[in-house]
Amino acid sequence: MKTQPLPLVTRLARVSLAFLLAFALAPLAPGVALADSAAADTADNSAAADHFLRMFNEVNAEMRQKYHGTGNVADLLTNRASDGFDATNGIAPMSQDAFPASYDLRDLDKVTPVKFQNPWGTCWSFGAIAASETSILSELGGSTSKGFDLSELHLGWLAYTPLSQEAIGDTGSTNFQSQVGEGYYTVDADGNHSLDPNIVLEQGGSPPTITSVLSSGIGPVPESLVPYRNKEGITVNDGAGTPVYYSPDGDWSVDESLRFTSALQLEEASLLPSSAVIDDENKYHFNYAGVEAIKSEVLQGRAVSVNFCADQSMPGVAVDPKYINTDTWAHYTYEVVPITHAVTIVGWDDDYAVDNFLTSEQVEGAVPPPGPGAWIVKNSWGAQSGTFPNKFDWGEDGYFYLSYYDQSINNIETFNYDTTTLGDQGDYRIIDQYDFMPSPSSMTLPNPTPASMANVFTADERQAVTSVSCETSYPDTKVTYEMYVLDDGATEPRDGTLAATATETYEYGGYHLVHLPQSVIVEKGQKYSVVVTEEVVAPSGQIIYSSQIDSSINRLGWEKLIRDQPELKGLLTKYALGIVNREESFWLLTEDGEESAVDLFDLVADIKASNPDGEDTIDYDNFPIKAYAEPAPEPEYVKESVSAAFGEGADAVTVTAVGEFPEGTEVELLLAAVDKETANALAKLDGTGKKQILALDVALSDKNTQKPVDFKGALTLTFDIGTRYEGWAVNVAHQPVGVEGETFRGIVVADGKAVVKVDSLSPFGVYGEAQAPAPEPAPAPAPEPKPNPTPAPSPTPTPSPAPSPTPASVKSTKKTPLAATGDPLGLALAVAGGAAALSACACAVVVVRMRRRRSKENAE
Repeated sequence: MKTQPLPLVTRLARVSLAFLLAFALAPLAPGVALADSAAADTADNSAAADHFLRMFNEVNAEMRQKYHGTGNVADLLTNRASDGFDATNGIAPMSQDAFPASYDLRDLDKVTPVKFQNPWGTCWSFGAIAASETSILSELGGSTSKGFDLSELHLGWLAYTPLSQEAIGDTGSTNFQSQVGEGYYTVDADGNHSLDPNIVLEQGGSPPTITSVLSSGIGPVPESLVPYRNKEGITVNDGAGTPVYYSPDGDWSVDESLRFTSALQLEEASLLPSSAVIDDENKYHFNYAGVEAIKSEVLQGRAVSVNFCADQSMPGVAVDPKYINTDTWAHYTYEVVPITHAVTIVGWDDDYAVDNFLTSEQVEGAVPPPGPGAWIVKNSWGAQSGTFPNKFDWGEDGYFYLSYYDQSINNIETFNYDTTTLGDQGDYRIIDQYDFMPSPSSMTLPNPTPASMANVFTADERQAVTSVSCETSYPDTKVTYEMYVLDDGATEPRDGTLAATATETYEYGGYHLVHLPQSVIVEKGQKYSVVVTEEVVAPSGQIIYSSQIDSSINRLGWEKLIRDQPELKGLLTKYALGIVNREESFWLLTEDGEESAVDLFDLVADIKASNPDGEDTIDYDNFPIKAYAEPAPEPEYVKESVSAAFGEGADAVTVTAVGEFPEGTEVELLLAAVDKETANALAKLDGTGKKQILALDVALSDKNTQKPVDFKGALTLTFDIGTRYEGWAVNVAHQPVGVEGETFRGIVVADGKAVVKVDSLSPFGVYGEAQAPAPEPAPAPAPEPKPNPTPAPSPTPTPSPAPSPTPASVKSTKKTPLAATGDPLGLALAVAGGAAALSACACAVVVVRMRRRRSKENAE
């Protein structure tokens, strides 16, 4: 019977160490100059690039120095989100009275049944999924956990298989297409790529790996969709022939078509401070803030995934037990040792007695904890009350107690999901992203001067961007998000219109998704950027700007490790492929008030070129910044009546519209003369004067943020005419994408003397019925107007970029045509006859046209 043997635990720790060493021990020369290949492309930003390299090398050297001094693997990690801290750095200690003496989420029926991870070393996946299940149940407010079951195999398998063409399809995302092949490759002892489950499912995992997968829209999915079993149903049986768990034999693979399937979207993954703080001399210190952080999360209904050092050789049996008392199932790791197992905390008991733990009288060298108190922990080694394949007699029906003072507790993580998406399986969601290489850790680069990270995406379809996300490395980090809709030909992430911004301060480091104050419509093929600035206050009071870059050993690095350390052959069974293309990610640095943007593609080339031995052994990934969107079908524009009115000789006109104005709508005032006198006046205006009169290109925006918004309700716009003319007419119009003509809805008030209700207006005519306004009586009818001839083109630049329509015959209508004209500006001249009496006026017509901002490519 294959279970969780001690050799596997030791092996996973050694493999993780090898991976970290491969990166941390790569010799990098501080202050190295730019590589020739990249210098030409980044000549203008060479100072920023050199700054990045110096910072990168300093952090790398610090990691190596700490590791050589302590031998502690944790010192090779620069992500400090789980560092211990006190009241002066992060969370202020809380009163003991803030929490009950004991608490158990099982009492609230928020904990799913214990599962059995055999035959694989996938405890990390089981710990994360168990924590996720409880968090989701708590947020949904459900009172029963029966039947709620998420898949551990989906997470465990797809974390260590690369992004395939099959997963995204031939017509998949442009952003995904550029990353095909990125991710981990599992190999056999000879270095051949292998999907043997004995390799793929024996890799182990860490919070950065889990977060990278779940935030990408890769799960979680229901257990029924990807069950934890081989496809053939082969089982391992006990002596009586009763199945105990599914055999490692057979096909355990997950269909690539299910990669981007998810039952709901991850919103936040928080890395909590640990109660076990290990200093630079590899000595343990108890941090009560870590205990409080876990209690706070559990009290909010979130179970906690945690790593620690287990000494079990198999469920139910201990070989030379060192830390766990199998009589009471109480565990206490009394020395600083590497983590080996992942479990889930679901409660606590402050009064759990010290005498429940091992003493030297029971096991030589054993030391009891210095005080009472323990976590109630859900394991993944089966439960006596369970049913196949989760029935196995271990612990107190699958649970055990873990001392608050355990010296190995680390990698503490909780998960929060958007439960409003439950059941959608990701069908409606669009995630624009580039980071498909799940790294075991992120390299954090602190900078004393303002620095930001940015990703530039291309919309594959018309979409409404609703949310963006990033990852942070420190507790109490302030994050500013900015989204720009980029101009055509933009070369930097701020070359465009700032469409949305948001600022949040996060208590814990980790992954964070923020909903934008308003959705942003992005057209198909349009480029847009997400810029993230992370600020954290150092203990000295200085503001530090944080950036992250993920890395892992590549194929050459794997070969080098096997060559230099032959004992790793057959143990080190994966390598990574990271893909960073040009114009995907940028690092922004501000010095002396000037911002420089450096393409991460060039920075990665510089980092690799700076390796003195010339060996390219490390691959890097794009910045972990994502954008989340929903498909945005072509909107229906204003349907309700739109009015425009002004008095005789007025300088301004106010247009009030009731309806829906899609985000990105532009407002243009277009002026055309319908009589000789006005035409002569306009001809005297140069381009600048005309723009002042017409107030061109006024974008709809939120009155508080001044950012483009989707607007519903009554919208009032006031336009300054600038010069007094008598007899203006104003129309409000819209132009859906793909429709050459314009459709008008509204009411035209001309000269304050008559009202014309306009049902429709094409570029060649106005159709409607003249109505007399109250209380003024309608003026006497004027002679029937004839269609105005097309006026000569104005010598000044036209306000509208729209192409001039070709005159066409007007289709018959039951409405009486008020006018039918064509003109080179592509405008319909609302010259009404009858009661409107506009033909007798010396007047010009202003048309307010509402349209969405589109790129030149889409407009053609």
